[in-house]
Amino acid sequence: MVQTIEHSPDFSWLVSAGITHDQFALESVVKLSCLGFQDADDAEKTEQQQLCRRYLQQYACRVVEKKLSLQQCEAALGACGFSGAAVLHAAATEHSPAIRTLLLHRALAPLPGLADFDWNVRLAVSSSRVATLQEPLLNLVLRTTPTSASGEGDDTKPTSLLSSGASAMCPGDGASSPPTTAAVSQIFAELNLEQVHELIAGLKAAQHKMLKCT
Repeated sequence: MVQTIEHSPDFSWLVSAGITHDQFALESVVKLSCLGFQDADDAEKTEQQQLCRRYLQQYACRVVEKKLSLQQCEAALGACGFSGAAVLHAAATEHSPAIRTLLLHRALAPLPGLADFDWNVRLAVSSSRVATLQEPLLNLVLRTTPTSASGEGDDTKPTSLLSSGASAMCPGDGASSPPTTAAVSQIFAELNLEQVHELIAGLKAAQHKMLKCT
């Protein structure tokens, strides 16, 4: 859920700044639980301070999310020269309800919802490179609900794996084209037979995993 910083920041500046590791750990977790990650414009003096604070906030989220022990926390943070692991672990545990709410909010960030879908199959009979192609293609349309509060979404332009060539519709595909409104975005995709197999296999695997979670 939480994206981590690749490289551990340098905490050596804390001593020269007159800030203890424990103090910085506590402040970082308190800011996290109160403001989320939206404190980048806070009165941090240097980019290094912001980087260090963000690193500790991300690790505090990991403590709550993964239920890390104090020993695990001390081993990980001690390896990057930070000695305030015990305070950070205690503060993260104390503020775990607020941090869990933050993690849940970030995990369930507004995403487009699937309102409807449509499909039809066509037979690509030729292309600019191949005189006789005879390849079945699936045209898939996903209609999604808007993500913005205003209810307006930008239509995604169609993308095609076979953009040129004559085609003939396969009869009896059962496709329908209900009217769309300005509040619904459409995503167009074109898949060959192999990609359709991969899509179905992926959806079946997702369904199996979801059923195991119930």
